[in-house]
Amino acid sequence: MFTSHIVEEKKVRKVEAIFAARQEAEQAVKYLISETGIPLQHVQVIDGADPSYEKKLEPEPQLIRRTLWRTHGVLGLAGIILGLLLGLGLAIAGVGAVVANPALAIATLAFFGAMLGLIAAGVMSLKPQHDAVNMDAVQNLNEGKVLVLVMAEASEEAKRAKACLKPLAQKVNGEV
Repeated sequence: MFTSHIVEEKKVRKVEAIFAARQEAEQAVKYLISETGIPLQHVQVIDGADPSYEKKLEPEPQLIRRTLWRTHGVLGLAGIILGLLLGLGLAIAGVGAVVANPALAIATLAFFGAMLGLIAAGVMSLKPQHDAVNMDAVQNLNEGKVLVLVMAEASEEAKRAKACLKPLAQKVNGEV
């Protein structure tokens, strides 16, 4: 898949389960690992007293930054190239508006190609599902609840985590 070459984040799917107490959350983690085989390093127990809980909710900020630069660079350049090729194709085909001023027409198409590429990169880079999970997590942590966070590497792993945690937790959110 094309996106796997320009998106550097490894664990892109989050599942959060809300518990009233830390002991319940830790028992749920043990059960989750034994039942699903999800590695322990993909699972964290977080409570509001932890001063670094925000970093735990989004543990790959450097990779996100690199993904933003990479997607915008690659897709912006691809848009420019496609715009140039379209302009050259229209010039060769003899389209009047392009033939009358080929440099301006080709530059304009390259510009619009770049803009479309940058828009596509922005859409590809957005993670609105992360924002929803993170906002809900922060709200629950501020209310004194405990969070089990699973950072899944694959959709199937996230589905298994969600199914396993659902009967144990007060609430389960996340991406699948």
